[in-house]
Amino acid sequence: IDTSYQQFVQTVAEARNLAVDAVKSFADGRIFTGQQAVELGVVDRLGTEEDARRWAAEL
Repeated sequence: IDTSYQQFVQTVAEARNLAVDAVKSFADGRIFTGQQAVELGVVDRLGTEEDARRWAAEL
């Protein structure tokens, strides 16, 4: 389990350009609102399901 946790933290840190310690500060199973996730840097923006489909199509 510890190895999986470390891999998760490292992957999130690298993918989101965050410090490992920053990721560890919130990677404990808590639930966040969308706005909190934006503030933490783990999502880029908030929107509807239709927005998500449109954004995905633009990738």
